[in-house]
Amino acid sequence: MDISMSLSGAKIRRKRLNFLLYCIFFVHIFTGCGLQEYESEKQEEYQFFSVDSTEWNDLDFLDERLDKAEIILIGESHGIECNQKIEMKFLKYLYTNHGVRYYLCELPHSVCMKMNDFLASGNIDILDEFFIHAKGTNTYTEEIYQKWLELYEFNKSLPEADKVKVVGVECELVTEYAMEVIVELLSMEKEVPLEIADIMNQLIKKSYRCEDIEYILYEIEVNEPIYKEYVGEENLFHIRHILENIEIGYFVHEKNTDQERYMIRDQA
Repeated sequence: MDISMSLSGAKIRRKRLNFLLYCIFFVHIFTGCGLQEYESEKQEEYQFFSVDSTEWNDLDFLDERLDKAEIILIGESHGIECNQKIEMKFLKYLYTNHGVRYYLCELPHSVCMKMNDFLASGNIDILDEFFIHAKGTNTYTEEIYQKWLELYEFNKSLPEADKVKVVGVECELVTEYAMEVIVELLSMEKEVPLEIADIMNQLIKKSYRCEDIEYILYEIEVNEPIYKEYVGEENLFHIRHILENIEIGYFVHEKNTDQERYMIRDQA
């Protein structure tokens, strides 16, 4: 099984930061993953590589073009079975040949936090819990589930200091799951300070609506030192980021046109 790939002549001159961004349509994936003739008015170079091969030497033609890349853009048209094979092939190639260590994917921050936990521990319950909540979305496929298992096995073989980390670049569209992740971050055994007790109670009981988030974020800002002391600076960062992205996700659902939705999602 082969696909064709189109390479533009653009050059990236800035210092490389070694990211794989999996959200922009850069790879041309044809119907059924088969090879089809494709004509373009632009002068472009086409190369072919095997989707089924476990090796990635057939991607070496990209080396010269990617050596100076700061961010490497790859993407998909949703719903094509072979997407996950392509994704893993590129990730392994870019890790080996170009030092990519951060995998930016079209998933919310809350999900990627938990996927990093899964990759570190191999606890299959973490993966299963996410897929329970993902039912009914484009993410709920056997191929994506197997992709995460494959990434875990790949990561397990790597040195501790060089493992792949997952970073989310999507707003929170599955609100219930995001709220549950916040509850995990707030699961502290010590007594809650009085100044933040009301907000903490709302967050833990998930008794807030998206319309309440602006006020919750304001209260967190006002009492930031207390929250930092109670939940820790890192946990507070995650809580704020997830809340902000829940709010963005709420506004995405409210918009009527794709253009409006994409403009708001870019804020995530």
